[in-house]
Amino acid sequence: MEWSDSMRFRLCIPVVMAVAVMALMGSCGRQSPLEAALGEAGANRPELESVLDHYRGDSLKYAAAAYLIGEMPYRYGLEGEEVERLHSFYKAASRSAKSPQAVTDSMRTEGAGFSRERLRLVPDITNVSAAFLIEHIDMAFEIRQKQPWGRKIDFDTFCRHILPYRVGNERLRPWLRELYEQFDPLLDSIRATSDSADIVKVTEALVGGLQKMRRNYGHGLPSGVTIGPDNTRWFAGDCREFTDIQTYIMRAVGLPGGCDKMPMYGNYFLPHFWNYVIDEKGATHYCSVLFKTPLTEPAAAYPGPKGKVMREKFELDRLYARRLGDYADVEGIHPEFRYFTNEDVTPLYSGDSIKTVIIPLDSCYEKPRNEEFIYACLSTHMDWAPVDVALWKGNNIEIKDVDGDVVMRLGVYRDGKLRFISNPFNICKKDGSVRFYNPTDIKEDVCLLYKFDDIFRERFSIGMVGGVMEGSDYPDFREKDTLHMIVKAPARLYTRAKSKSDRAYKYVRYYGPTGGKCYASEVSFYGHSPGEKKNNLLKGACIGTPNLYSENKYPYTNVVDGDPYTSFVYEKVTGGWVGLALEKPMVVDSVVYTPRNRRNFIEAGDSYELFYCDKEWRSLGRKTAESDSILFEAPRGALLYLKNHTRGNQERIFEYTRDGRQIFW
Repeated sequence: MEWSDSMRFRLCIPVVMAVAVMALMGSCGRQSPLEAALGEAGANRPELESVLDHYRGDSLKYAAAAYLIGEMPYRYGLEGEEVERLHSFYKAASRSAKSPQAVTDSMRTEGAGFSRERLRLVPDITNVSAAFLIEHIDMAFEIRQKQPWGRKIDFDTFCRHILPYRVGNERLRPWLRELYEQFDPLLDSIRATSDSADIVKVTEALVGGLQKMRRNYGHGLPSGVTIGPDNTRWFAGDCREFTDIQTYIMRAVGLPGGCDKMPMYGNYFLPHFWNYVIDEKGATHYCSVLFKTPLTEPAAAYPGPKGKVMREKFELDRLYARRLGDYADVEGIHPEFRYFTNEDVTPLYSGDSIKTVIIPLDSCYEKPRNEEFIYACLSTHMDWAPVDVALWKGNNIEIKDVDGDVVMRLGVYRDGKLRFISNPFNICKKDGSVRFYNPTDIKEDVCLLYKFDDIFRERFSIGMVGGVMEGSDYPDFREKDTLHMIVKAPARLYTRAKSKSDRAYKYVRYYGPTGGKCYASEVSFYGHSPGEKKNNLLKGACIGTPNLYSENKYPYTNVVDGDPYTSFVYEKVTGGWVGLALEKPMVVDSVVYTPRNRRNFIEAGDSYELFYCDKEWRSLGRKTAESDSILFEAPRGALLYLKNHTRGNQERIFEYTRDGRQIFW
């Protein structure tokens, strides 16, 4: 999934609709949201007024209806025959053993397709019927009253996090009763326990039940519109779709939650989505049907650099709306921020570590124009995605509530394009300090070992630290000598180490670290017969501990198959090993090993191009690698990007340190 796909649920509202939204916001100082919304309803106003009339004798339901109608001008759906075509891909994926991408490729080969451009935009305020709203509101209140945890949820939380009738821009249909009847039985067991009113425990029970269902997770299915509640039958898509699925189901059983997201990962090239739940004290916890565990965690425990975290809401963010309302040039606002229904919840996820970042205006190579919005952007491949609006204060630009250890860049939106006004800068999480990547005239050699740091990100390489190469005269290694211990995480495709022993052994092996899982892609032993000196690759029968996967997806034989992209995985902590039973005792001279990886090392024969950022990405040349490293000359102090023209798409910005390390951001 590339960045262009990740924006699919925040489609750009046509300018005419954005103008209407701003005009509506301009009137909100004189009118309540409900009055302003009814004024925008046109011929649909009698339908909405009939909903209000229906609830005149019920203050809570009237307030709920007023909330939904008051926020309705900012909601819309995408409809048309193309929706059915889109759904056909998800339905097919739910029935297939193939990956979502393979399903898409197969269907397109057979002539199936989907075009977002053929969809029509249908504003809720001029189209939602009274019958639809009344059915939805009545059912939401019925569920709230039935559930033991319902009384723990205050009315404001209920309205904002349970009541909304849509998740994104899906085609509307009644769904609440259907999903309640389908998924509420998953909670029967906990409903009979002392935890029946504990919102977090109930959520964990629900997620645990959903995790037992068949899921077809992966990237590659076509996109362009929120799939809608039908996907609760298909359970197909990537983290965006599964977050929506869980949101529908949580609302259907009366649990307050929804979607939190990073508009762009702080250290990756994609956005990311997950679910939140709000407990009876108002605290946020995070969870996902896609996680390995059904347990929730407090928001502040979410790992990794985040940059910015946003919460998808039903209502417009009025802080942004007020700022937009004072800006006359609608087309001068980036499409992501013309119609902003997100809430910045970075403080919930970063706690005391969030920082307000100050960028001196003279650090920019171009000054913004008067009243021009300034966007803080995060990296996505060789592009930059806006994730927040910065504030221009005097001689400084201020970015509020940033989770650091990320690289950002400032831009403005002109002539329909994002234009950058600063070079990238690194934000330190510890103190909020800023370090710019301004290339110097000093050139230096950079020896590159990989284009993306999955070996460290997924702990494949770090997971080998503490592992040992051993030799023995016994097949069970009851007596053994250490040939080499891995004390540093391998950072290249092939790491060679000399053996510490000059004895001959009949059996040799790699034993995973104590207290850690045994992962490895390749382990090779080189040596010779006693009395000889010429070293060769040692061969023998492969021996080891079978992995714990019933389908044997990662057998230990992968470690000696000569392919550095197949792996042995022993998931049990401590005890995993793989080795050789040699034909005769041999002296081991050296060992060569490769960590488990996703093919992001430098690979001999592949074509690479190195870029550095100086206002724009500039090429430093293109080369074909001859080994598992490649050498370029680059300006000192620059932010770099290595592109593999031969294969793959996992690539990431990085800097090259004075001691010869690649640090990815």
